[in-house]
Amino acid sequence: MREPSRREILSSVGAVGATAALAGCLDVSFGGTADAPPANEFRRWLPAPSALRNDAVTLYDADVAAVGEHRDAMVPSTFGNLVETVLTGPFAQYLGTQHLQEVVQLVQERVVLVRTDRSDAALAEALTDAGLSEVATYGDVPLYSRRDEPAMTTRMDSPETDDPDSSTATRSTDDTSPATGTSSEEWPETVAVVDGVLVQGAGEPGRDTVETVLDARRGEADRLLETSEAHATLYDRTDGSNVRAVGPPVVGAERNFLPGITGLAFTWAVGPSTTEFAAVSTFREGEAPPAEGFESFVQSKLPADRYEAFEPTADGHVRTVTATVPTDRFAPFSSGAPEDSKTAPVIEFEFDYDVEAGTVTIANGGGDSVAAARLHVNVAGSRAETQFADEHETFAAGDAITVDISGVESGSEVQVVWTSADGDAAQIVAESSVPRSTVDDD
Repeated sequence: MREPSRREILSSVGAVGATAALAGCLDVSFGGTADAPPANEFRRWLPAPSALRNDAVTLYDADVAAVGEHRDAMVPSTFGNLVETVLTGPFAQYLGTQHLQEVVQLVQERVVLVRTDRSDAALAEALTDAGLSEVATYGDVPLYSRRDEPAMTTRMDSPETDDPDSSTATRSTDDTSPATGTSSEEWPETVAVVDGVLVQGAGEPGRDTVETVLDARRGEADRLLETSEAHATLYDRTDGSNVRAVGPPVVGAERNFLPGITGLAFTWAVGPSTTEFAAVSTFREGEAPPAEGFESFVQSKLPADRYEAFEPTADGHVRTVTATVPTDRFAPFSSGAPEDSKTAPVIEFEFDYDVEAGTVTIANGGGDSVAAARLHVNVAGSRAETQFADEHETFAAGDAITVDISGVESGSEVQVVWTSADGDAAQIVAESSVPRSTVDDD
């Protein structure tokens, strides 16, 4: 059996890699607050696999408001990466982060539920400002999209119209076929607004799942946490967590050494200085491995230089491993930047400009350690004479290099660029502008 490579944590529990992408972020403040459902009721909206297209259900779940209370204790990029991951792919953030309460994404279904602190009227205004318009209703819930066709209204418990020329069509609750005249291009996204919650779906499949979520909200579709023993157990055992990746493992039994596994969750409870980690897995009766075996699997998926105090426990068909990680090292969607990683390291870079000397000292103020050869400095678009590898083999917290910027125009960019070992991936991980006071104006 092949030893699994150390990859991004979510690769252990998700069926789709997390592509961080935010679109159309609107930092808009509106009057009025939402009469939003409490957290436990909000998650009851999640449909069961029997009501969805996919048998497997993987969830990315974050209490954004709770995690945000400790964002000052994190490396600056961590909180943004978290929000970007749970709002991944085609999902736009229509409100500023300060208005987000909780986000749950149904990964395979291309649907995300966003619980906010805004009223339905304020959310509707945000969507309109973002270029969406109300194009349909499902029951009494308005649906928004960017398509330009005449509105198609979906009314619950109504027969389909017999008039093919009618600009308004209706569907009953048991009609799951796409509405006439629509396509994924015409419905690039669908957003439902109800009870202070945005339910966003991408493309035609996403629109169907948005309607299924609304069915589950009313109790007219099977609910995930009421019908899936594995998901219910994973949520129950991680009740105090505020970041979760929950679902069936994507890595097969032969590769992860966990035959009989039925569900897996990696979770974090973020605190002011220490973050509590827990991995929980359910197994078929009689097939659960020794607790130490599950611990070895979990440790193989975590950056070895961050997590400590591992503690495995066994309880019937459930296995749990707990550990701790300093909150300033908390980065659940980063791989820890091993040498062969294609994920950029999470580092808090500090730029200290010397006015008289015309230099800038670039320091690792906290975060990952990374091979110095993977980093380089550009000044005003050109490679600097001094590089990280000139002075360090590994660039770790507390390490620094000093770079000459004399003669460089004020406003020029100083960039730190990370490149993967195979050269296929590169990313600017820090940048700063040269202030006028450090420039030789002569």
